[in-house]
Amino acid sequence: FSQLAVTGGADLAVPPVRYLVCFRAKFGSCRVEELRSAVCIAAGRPVTVAELDLRPAYGESGRLVTSSLDVGPPLFLWASFPSSEIAQVAVRRCASVRALLDVWAQGSKEHASLALGSAEDAAVEMAAGLGDARVSELIAPMGDGGWAVHFFAHGIGQGKEGRSAFTLEHRVARLARFANPLLERIPGKVHLTPKGRKHTLWLIDDYDPPKCERRTERGSFKTRGSRFVALGRLVCGGSAEEAHRSRLGARENLHITSLPADLSILMANIAQVRPGETVLDPFCGTGSTLIGAALVAAAHATESARVSTQPGRISSGPHPTAIIRCLGSDIEAACAESVRANFAQLGIESSLLRVEQADIASLGPDHSLLGGQVDAIITDPPYGIMILEKGSRARELAQTAPTAGRGEAPGEFEQGALLEPLLELAAAVLVPGGRLCFLLPAPIGISDISPLLPSNPHLELDCAIAMGFTAKQARWLVRMTRRLAPPGSAS
Repeated sequence: FSQLAVTGGADLAVPPVRYLVCFRAKFGSCRVEELRSAVCIAAGRPVTVAELDLRPAYGESGRLVTSSLDVGPPLFLWASFPSSEIAQVAVRRCASVRALLDVWAQGSKEHASLALGSAEDAAVEMAAGLGDARVSELIAPMGDGGWAVHFFAHGIGQGKEGRSAFTLEHRVARLARFANPLLERIPGKVHLTPKGRKHTLWLIDDYDPPKCERRTERGSFKTRGSRFVALGRLVCGGSAEEAHRSRLGARENLHITSLPADLSILMANIAQVRPGETVLDPFCGTGSTLIGAALVAAAHATESARVSTQPGRISSGPHPTAIIRCLGSDIEAACAESVRANFAQLGIESSLLRVEQADIASLGPDHSLLGGQVDAIITDPPYGIMILEKGSRARELAQTAPTAGRGEAPGEFEQGALLEPLLELAAAVLVPGGRLCFLLPAPIGISDISPLLPSNPHLELDCAIAMGFTAKQARWLVRMTRRLAPPGSAS
């Protein structure tokens, strides 16, 4: 499968495009790594975090996410992409991205003058100051069809039955403030229900955490004002539709440890799964990781085919009927049928799906399931068996971590499968440059997971990022790469 690639020598000098990325409040710092990994695949080359030039939407650091189960960067970040097409292909893969926006007007408390007084006033003033040429440039992608406005308020309470605390009259009044000169020049009628509309504008509010709440007939309403307001065109959304369609509640074959669909998609992105590759899960269970890999590959192929019909600087090759080859094994015989049933129920292409009952110790390049090497291993080893005995290095690290001084009992470092056989399998069956991506729980006090990983000369640790899991445990997402040659070898 030919990956997207920047074409033409002159195009390499084209400056990057800048968009506002709206993240979901999940997965902690994995949000940034997922976006970076997706851009690497879409661009067909390595892309660094520095090249993305991520900046908070407002202020020096924005508003960091500090909830108990999600500590990470701000949810609104400016990012630079090699091209608009690459940005769209990358974002469509991502489970942690809510939306990619081309911002037309914005305002924050930090930049609002004393005369303006609010972030929305600053945004309205910016919109009113746009010249005719700039307005024409902004609304050109809207075409002549109907369009809609989506109101996204982060940090504001919900009313009864989960409805927004904003009334319809309040939304219309806010929208009217941006009407001249921006919105009046967009052809077609405006709708307040984005579903089914070809074009959507987003009106974003990032509210301060509340000092208090007051009760109204519509429920709880947080009374502090908005710190950041932005109006922009939705360029594309993330993989929310795929995650919802394949959610655990939509599957008949589940296990108590089945991974949520969005986490499986996140893992596939950090494993940098590409269309046409072979992916293995040696602890496949009910197939969540394989489903996530298949969804990511399909979304990539679909979006790259769509943007390749637009004027741009990228090209793509023909798309195969079967997007990805999924291989799964599990020691439980019933898992094979569960995986096949889930693929069929979710309507995922399964012509290249193979699942067998096998123990990890029996797998290798010559095993009938593999028939050679694989490009990626994505797995969630089963919990419940101690990988390191109590009183081991994991407990020692937890006791010496800063949180241990607060009188908290260190959590038990439990992991369902021995890491050494998993790493040995990866070294044996991954192609050079292949990726191993797995989850690893550890006590909440551990700040560096690398001392707990067995050493393997054929594997290199790329990243290990902690996510919130429970009050006493973190869940680390680890990615390792198969070296081209062991360190110090003649080759």
